[in-house]
Formats: sequence, structure tokens, C-alpha cells
Amino acid sequence: MKQFRIYSERLLVWMVFCLIPIAMMGQQKEVRVVKPYSPTLSGAEKIELLPGMEEKIEFEIPEITYQLYPKRYESQFRVEPIIAARMVKMPLERLYKSQLTLGFGNYLTPLAELNINQLRSRNGTFGLHLKHHSMNGKVKLENDMKVPAGFSENKFDIYGSRFLKKAVFDYSAGASYNSYVHYGVDPELDTVLTREDAVQPYFTVEAAMGLHSMHADSFYLNYDGSLEYYYFTHRFDQTEHGARAAFDFNKKLRVVDITGEVGAAFYGHYPDWDTLVGNLTTFWLNPSIAEGTAQWRFSAGVNAYGEVNNELFTPHFYPQGHFPVPYGEGGDCALFRGGWLPGEQFIPPDCGGESLRCSLPVGQTHQLQADWLHGTEGPFFKSGGL
Repeated sequence: MKQFRIYSERLLVWMVFCLIPIAMMGQQKEVRVVKPYSPTLSGAEKIELLPGMEEKIEFEIPEITYQLYPKRYESQFRVEPIIAARMVKMPLERLYKSQLTLGFGNYLTPLAELNINQLRSRNGTFGLHLKHHSMNGKVKLENDMKVPAGFSENKFDIYGSRFLKKAVFDYSAGASYNSYVHYGVDPELDTVLTREDAVQPYFTVEAAMGLHSMHADSFYLNYDGSLEYYYFTHRFDQTEHGARAAFDFNKKLRVVDITGEVGAAFYGHYPDWDTLVGNLTTFWLNPSIAEGTAQWRFSAGVNAYGEVNNELFTPHFYPQGHFPVPYGEGGDCALFRGGWLPGEQFIPPDCGGESLRCSLPVGQTHQLQADWLHGTEGPFFKSGGL
């Protein structure tokens, strides 16, 4: 009975919950709005205060201490190093301090030569040279007569150089004694010369020193100066003294290149056995300027010479100009040259490849000369002149 009452109460409650929505559905009404709804707000005021934090919080920065324990990570990848480029020293040939040469030939011809040299040094060089070469046999003439026909050549030289900071000082000295048997006698002449009568001895002593610059840059003044002397005698009764001093220089300026040669030479014959030339003194001054590019180069200058022969002074002036003009393809070149020129051998500059070369006849007269030369890579094939 009690359980039945509990079920009845639960059923009543469910019925009430189910009837409430049905009753509310019957109470819905339709409302029609005549004008749009425009809500209004009552007056409001904005708070003109900015947020701030006036409270100061004091705190201490903690001190943090730590330690690092490095540990290498072993990777299986291996990097092959790249060898840096560098200048490789050129291999130097082995030098020897001395060399001895010995030989012997027919007609009793011995040969001996000795060279002694200093090895490589940063301070300088030094060397010694000795040589002997002779022949002591006889030759048969057309009349079947055998006559002495020997010769003897002996030479001694010392040489060296001293390396300075920006220059090199050179020096040398030597002597030679040579004798030759002049056996050439007309066989039709009834004359027989002994060896002592046919021997012609010659003796020479020479010495020289010089100083030249070692600038790699052409904008510096490059120079080369030398001083030479020699003594020559035949049978010790015909003697010649010779001396020569020369100084050459060149310098590259911003506008042009300048070069120059200056020097003097003296040749004295004692006693006066040379009646044709006698004592001769010459001096020269050859300044010039040049300008050019990779395609052309122009040069102009004057060669001034003077000679004093038997107290007679004779000057010589030779203006010169050279102007090679390249044209066409394949290294074609035309060279124009003019001026008062002495007889000489002239080698024009390179143009396009190999050297263009020609030879002028050697003469003793002075003449006005003008030439034009035409060529390609190799020898000249056309030339002309006045």
C-alpha cells in the first residue's frame, strides 16, 4: 500500500509538469510596433582619471651564479681542409765553387781553364777566371816546307759586385798576353823566318767599375754609370791608353718619358806610331723624350757628338724622331723615321708580335735621311726611304 502511494505521487508530479507548457501556449499574444524602437540613455559622466600605480614595491635582484661544463660533441662528419694558395719558390740549380777544364789536341795544343766563383750571397758576388790555350806544332807550306805556326793565349780576370740598398756596384780587372806566329810568307821569296822573327806578342791590361740602380718602378730615376780603362801594347814599343766614362739614365714622368746618355772616351797612342789617327777624344750627349700607349709610341731627341783629333775639334748633331703607326689587323705596322742620321744599324721596336727588323748601310758620311717601313708579324716585306 505504501509503495502504491509513492507511485501515485510521482505520476501526479509528471502530469503537472506536462500540463504547464500547454497552459502557457494559450497565453501568447501578438504585439505590433507602430514606430522603430529607439532606446535612450540617461546622462553619464566619464571618469577623468588615469590609472596609475603610486605604490612603490621594493625588491632585491637576486644574484644568480652558474657554471658551464663544456662537452665536445663528437660528430661523424669530417671536413677536409683546403690548402691555401701560396707562392712556390722556384727551384735553384746547385752551384759549385770552382770548375777546372783540361784538354789536349793535335799539333800539341793544350787547353787549361779554371773558374772560381762565390756561391749565392745577399751581399755580393766574386769570381776568378784563368785560361791558357796554345799550339806548338808546324804546318806545311806550298813548297813542302814545315814552319812553326803556333800561338799562345793567356788570360786572367777577376770580377765581382756588391749589393747596396738600392743599387749594385760592379768591378772587374784583368790582363791578357797573346802571341801569334805569322808564318804566312810568300814561298817564291827565298826567305826563311825564324820563330823569334815571326812571333807577334800583344799585352792588354784592363779595369772597370760601375754603379747602376735597382728600382723596380720606372717612376724612379734609373741610372747606369761606368768607368773603364785599358792599356794595350804590341812588342812593348807601340802603346795605346784608353779610358771611357758613361752615364745613362731614364725616368717616367706623368706626361712623357725622358732618357739621356752622356759620356766621353779618350784613346792615346804613345809614341806617335799612329800618324793617321793620333790621340782621339770623343764625348756625347743624347737626350730624348718619348710618349705612347699600348698601340703607338713616339720618340724624339738629338744626338750631339764632339771629337778632338790632333787638336782639331769637330761637332756633330743628329736630330732623330721615330713614330711607329699600327694599322689594320694581324699586327701590321708602319714606322716613320727622319732626321740627320749617321751611318748605323737600326732595329725598330716590336709591333704586334715578333720584332720588325731592317739594317741600314753603315757609312761615314752624314746625310738627311727619312724612311718609312711597312711590315707584319715577321720580317719586313716593303720599305722605302729618301
